Amino acid sequence: MESSVGKLSIGGELEWLKDFGGWEEIITASLLSGKRPKLIGSVKEKDWKVFTFNFDSNGNFLGKENIAEGVAFMATLWSGMLVLAGYQGRDLWVWSEGEVTIPNGAATSLLPLGDGLLVGGEVEGTAFLMELDSRGKSSGKSSFGSEAGLRS
Repeated sequence: MESSVGKLSIGGELEWLKDFGGWEEIITASLLSGKRPKLIGSVKEKDWKVFTFNFDSNGNFLGKENIAEGVAFMATLWSGMLVLAGYQGRDLWVWSEGEVTIPNGAATSLLPLGDGLLVGGEVEGTAFLMELDSRGKSSGKSSFGSEAGLRS
């Protein structure tokens, strides 16, 4: 499967589209701005691996770097750190300077809250929210969905 990156004008017109590689399977998580744009995505080679794909401002591919094992659905910058949310094996997985895993789930969203980070996803087929503190540790606040609504 070929992978491409493109640039749209403010009016929504395609300015350029460039291929940057082909893999059996790829899941793009987030495009992060900065001095040079970085695309965070997961590639299935033998196992799933998370990569940063680096580009110059014209979309020329500069290379990739393997940063973790697993599948990232979302990536964000929080307190100067890259944070990934997804799954590893069958477990909900949040990665940064440390890792948080919860059996039988997947993290699908991240919301930086200044001194904390809200993680959304599912565990055993049920909606899940968890708050992490500034060290990436669980604050002990989590909620699970149920037919009656959310419970803590």
